[in-house]
Amino acid sequence: MRILNFDTETYRAVDLTKIGTYLYARHATTDMRCVSYCLAVDGVRGPIKTWTQGDPVPQEFVDVANDPDALVCAFNDAFDRQIQEQILAPRYGWPTVPIERRRCAQAAVLARALPASLDAAAAALGITTRKSKAGMAMMKRLAGPRRQDAKERKAGKPLDFGVTPEELATLIDYNKADVLMRMEIVDRIGLLPQSEQAIWELDQLINERGVYVDVPLIETAINIGGEAKLVCCSRNS
Repeated sequence: MRILNFDTETYRAVDLTKIGTYLYARHATTDMRCVSYCLAVDGVRGPIKTWTQGDPVPQEFVDVANDPDALVCAFNDAFDRQIQEQILAPRYGWPTVPIERRRCAQAAVLARALPASLDAAAAALGITTRKSKAGMAMMKRLAGPRRQDAKERKAGKPLDFGVTPEELATLIDYNKADVLMRMEIVDRIGLLPQSEQAIWELDQLINERGVYVDVPLIETAINIGGEAKLVCCSRNS
């Protein structure tokens, strides 16, 4: 059994917490900083590697995508899946993996009443690999553009998403630690049992499909409401 564990780091000009993953992954300014990954074969981990812009598509992802028995695992797969499908695949030529072969470590910790965040779950399990303060600060700094002063904003200066080699190296170390932390959590508690996995897959498909809305019915109801208000106003005048 091959499981490819991975984690993505991105940047953007929009606030993920305000617009949600779906719109975030499709926003024109959202792009990649790096992807760290580790292939485990029959429980034996390989080295943790990192892809950055300009690198070829990792062969491990190609091989896993072409292997119907192989899995990929992220901590919050709902996010990383959108990034893979909306950015990595169309812009950088990465393969995609169907939902049936995806696993979410965050769902596994939540099923066991553990905290939803990666670092907090690791702390609750007594895992020593943790997020560093320097790494977290760098991740937040590189997740958006450099701050502009009032003069730059007034002049309409383009947003600056530049990164120095030193900054990127710090982010990569942080990214790799996330992959290691995730694998140690899964080693400790396992993934979702198959019955729960099926429910999780259905939940993901429903979320991606969205809520069906009868738009003509809603528009008609709005019109009826507006007409009713006019009638009431005319009677009272």
